[in-house]
Amino acid sequence: MKPKSRTTLFLTELIIVICFFSITAAICTQIFAKARLVSIHTSDMNQAILHVESVAEAFRSVDGDFEALSLLFPEADAAGKDELKQGIRSTNGENFESGYMEFFYDADWKSCDKSTAIYQLIVNTTDEGNIRTAQISVTKLLADEVLYTLDVQKHPRKEAEL
Repeated sequence: MKPKSRTTLFLTELIIVICFFSITAAICTQIFAKARLVSIHTSDMNQAILHVESVAEAFRSVDGDFEALSLLFPEADAAGKDELKQGIRSTNGENFESGYMEFFYDADWKSCDKSTAIYQLIVNTTDEGNIRTAQISVTKLLADEVLYTLDVQKHPRKEAEL
């Protein structure tokens, strides 16, 4: 019987090591790709939160007045209370009024028109009785994914009666 050649054993070991490093490289590549996607999603979420909070603070500062809010953001496409859902009655019988604004942003979160937009911020305001409410949400248009939504309520200030 002839003993096995050392070169055969060396080549077998070399093939096993190459396979091990190939599998390890593939796993690392998948981990880095997943980390990149998580990083992009986190960045999108942070920007969405910043823009939503900005609109929410503006909503609070103007006492929930939709017209004043639309003046603060001239870049938004806005439909006034007279145009949207005018005259719809709520469950408690009071008039239900609303306003609607859209903001469009490109990949760098700069204002743009609808045709080049990647992100859309929508503000729906409603007024029922004494409470004014705004639902503010950001959507990634290409994925049709809602990134962040915030509901804001405001009790409007009333002038003191003398």
